[in-house]
Amino acid sequence: MENNPVLRAEHLGIVFGGLKAVSDFDISIGENELVGLIGPNGAGKTTIFNLLTGVYQPTEGVIYLNGKSMAHKKPHQMVKEGIARTFQNIRLFKELTVLDNVKVAFNQGMKYSLLKAVFRTPSYWKEEAEIDRKARELLAVFKMEDMADSLAENLPYGQQRKLEIARALATNPKILLLDEPAAGMNPTETAELMETISTIRKNFNISILLIEHDMSLVMSICERIIVIDYGQIIAKGTPQQIAKNEKVIGAYLGA
Repeated sequence: MENNPVLRAEHLGIVFGGLKAVSDFDISIGENELVGLIGPNGAGKTTIFNLLTGVYQPTEGVIYLNGKSMAHKKPHQMVKEGIARTFQNIRLFKELTVLDNVKVAFNQGMKYSLLKAVFRTPSYWKEEAEIDRKARELLAVFKMEDMADSLAENLPYGQQRKLEIARALATNPKILLLDEPAAGMNPTETAELMETISTIRKNFNISILLIEHDMSLVMSICERIIVIDYGQIIAKGTPQQIAKNEKVIGAYLGA
């Protein structure tokens, strides 16, 4: 664990209608670290992602990104600070092309004014050309450059997942939160996803927090794993330690 983690949360919790959905959740993720967050259905994993990305405001606890408090930040502000995520259900702009899906994410860093956009000034075209170049370079990393002009809705499922991840990376995040990226994938697509995650770490040097039900994927790529049940941490450790943990086995088997 890093002395100066990229992402740190302390005593994080949230209450819905008197029910504690998440309680006393702590996490610390270092630079370029890949951490898994697992637990049975309904354990609170996606709720934690929603807390870490500003979708929900915590009832208690604090979140820090590179030592800076993220208190009261909204989702779009979290993105600007450097926290990007994907979702269980793919959320692409399916009527747009693959290229435009990525360019939309780059737009959050645009510097030209509305007036320059309306009148199509030289600085507008220069910046648009730069974004087009960056978007195509990003697609090339994922071996999707030949699909740039295809509509997102026409992509195979696995490629839609990759596009969603590429779009998240276009926001230039410090940490990427992947919410069940292998959901609905066949074994071949899952293997390609593992390769994609390896490519991300190699090319972008960012930290990753991963929610996933595919245990073979989690155990093979995560350096550390945090296990939650009923909104609370029940175990932390290496994949080898987690695989032998009796509390974890009991939570999954209903013991």
